[in-house]
Amino acid sequence: MRINSSNETPLQNTQEINTSKATQSSESLHQDVMRDTAIRESLKNPTSLLDHKARLSGQFERSKSDFEAKKLRQLVDEALPTTPNAAAGGAVVTTTDVTRSAAFSRLSSSQRSLINKTLSDNRNNSQLAAQFKEMIESPVFSRLSSTEKGYSLNGLAKNIGALSADILQFTQTNSYKDFNRMQKQQGQLIIGLLSADAAQNPSHNPMSRNTVLALTTGNVELGLPSKVELKREGFTDADLQGLYGFAYENTMYFNVYRPGLLDSREDMVRTAAHEINHVLNDRTNDTEYDTPERALDEYRAWYVENFAVGINPPSVDYMQGVWENFFSPNAGYDNIREVYVKDPAFRKIIDQIKTDLDNGKVTDPEAFRKSLASLIGKDPFIKNPTYLTTPGNLDNTLTTSPRRAE
Repeated sequence: MRINSSNETPLQNTQEINTSKATQSSESLHQDVMRDTAIRESLKNPTSLLDHKARLSGQFERSKSDFEAKKLRQLVDEALPTTPNAAAGGAVVTTTDVTRSAAFSRLSSSQRSLINKTLSDNRNNSQLAAQFKEMIESPVFSRLSSTEKGYSLNGLAKNIGALSADILQFTQTNSYKDFNRMQKQQGQLIIGLLSADAAQNPSHNPMSRNTVLALTTGNVELGLPSKVELKREGFTDADLQGLYGFAYENTMYFNVYRPGLLDSREDMVRTAAHEINHVLNDRTNDTEYDTPERALDEYRAWYVENFAVGINPPSVDYMQGVWENFFSPNAGYDNIREVYVKDPAFRKIIDQIKTDLDNGKVTDPEAFRKSLASLIGKDPFIKNPTYLTTPGNLDNTLTTSPRRAE
């Protein structure tokens, strides 16, 4: 268990565990433009948009180059903000358009009531009406059970501004399919919250949008362990009061038993960005527990989670809290603190970071990484030199390819 020091404002009472761990194709420029134009045209149709989004995870596996997958994702992302109007062919969607549709008539009475009440409570929100219409008319939605349709509708209703495409795409992931009913309900509320935040706060992107895509495409799996499962892993009741989340291999986990976590959008957004950053940086390049590499991985995740709430760079006060949480006598990460105590070369770099903070300067993760890389071959505590010579993923850009060393 990694427990944060209790006297730092930015990280107070925080616990966090992490045990985890283009080349462009040979098409001509003209072909690129024509292809992109054709995709953009097709994405004006909400069903086509959802189909393209549903193929994203497979596209990462099958494409000849990372560039092709990234380009398709870019085009889909560009189209997503316009989907509310696209759902009605460019026209404003009204409550009547939703409630008089054939898809609406096929819903259960409780589902119709949920939509009616949500639209009534949010009058003049044509985008919300469009998202409901897009959802209930989607072929993906039609294949869900009645109960799962309710979960998806609730995810949209409880998170005004969320994109129906995100909520429906999540139903196609292994995470969702393996969930029990309670987890599916919680999962849709979480995806809806993250989707709404990314859509409503442009300053939170690309980090927030990439974080949503990581989960909705299945590039990173979502875990919602039960209390029994958490205790089986060694967590105590006291641990669960402070733990936000953790990452292991290709999965990020939320601790839904942390009081207030599911009610705090900022905590949810920060936790998702933080843990997914661990997965994306570690899954192809493992770091050992008591090493400088582990310190870098945690430092980076604490640093970049701020991007997901529109803060870049993080404040000096915040990073002072991070420093104390890692390296002070009251450190929450005792493994990182142990390396600091035992490794003089590492300690020299860390002490310089503290001096810079005291002088109002924040060290970014890449500068930290390069400083640690200078110790390769000199510091026996370094176990994975490749991790230190490989530029970090700072915005949760999706990839299935290993990060390449410099």
